[in-house]
Amino acid sequence: MTEDKLKDQFDLQYLKEVSGGDEVFLAQMIKVFKHEQRLTIEKMKAAVYNQDWEGLSNVAHKFRSSCAVMGMKGLSKLAEKLEFFGDNPQDGTYVANEFIELIDKQSSFAINYIQKNI
Repeated sequence: MTEDKLKDQFDLQYLKEVSGGDEVFLAQMIKVFKHEQRLTIEKMKAAVYNQDWEGLSNVAHKFRSSCAVMGMKGLSKLAEKLEFFGDNPQDGTYVANEFIELIDKQSSFAINYIQKNI
């Protein structure tokens, strides 16, 4: 991914504003997000395994909001797609799992990117 595309995926200025420029608070936000990201991925996988599409939608919605607060625009849009997958799951478990894997990889990348660029 090029530097220009990375800039399109993250709104670091928003994250700085939300944290009020407080680096300790910002580091804590990132730490909490990282912890919650792991739990969220597990919840998403469990929902798909149980074919709990409403549960998947709820978890994806919460994660989408968390991503938006963290300034992760691209990841928020991806979570939104998974959120609405629960409303129309005709593509089945495979597609949902592919989305979850993509979200997992991109969120881990996003955390690293933000930590390096803040």
